[in-house]
Order: sequence, then structure tokens, then C-alpha cells
Amino acid sequence: MSISDPIKLLYEALNLKITIDLENGDSLTGNLVDLDDHMNVFLEDAVIINDKGTKIVKSVFVKGSEINFFILPPALKFVPFLQKKK
Repeated sequence: MSISDPIKLLYEALNLKITIDLENGDSLTGNLVDLDDHMNVFLEDAVIINDKGTKIVKSVFVKGSEINFFILPPALKFVPFLQKKK
């Protein structure tokens, strides 16, 4: 089975700071240290922002089914597989 382009792009973001918007309205920003092909992700040195305030955590696991969208670093637009699609 082939890995989809969104998953490939997430793998390119490993060890970079990303932001995740969740289904429940929370958002998380942290360093992406692991992920799988189901978009389950593991962040370190993360900040969780919700209606209760801001919380800093050493690490957090997020199920892919809880994620609305990712905000990735702008430099990822230069990854080779995206350049080939132009």
C-alpha cells in the first residue's frame, strides 16, 4: 500500500514544531517526534490551549481521529515530492 501525500508531508515534519487543531476545539503546539499512517501523533514540549487556559506538557499523544487539521512550517512547501507535482 502506498503512503498518501498528506502522510508523507507529516513525515517530513518530524522533529519540527507543528500546531494541531482538535475536534473538541483545543489546539496543541509542539515538536512532532512520532507519527503513524493513521495520523496518530506524538508531540513533545507541547502547549495545549483551550477554553480553560494554557497548559504546558512534556509530551502528549493525539489520536488521528481527534484531529481537525495540522498547521505545518512554511518551509515544508519545498520538500522534493511536492516540487515534482508542479
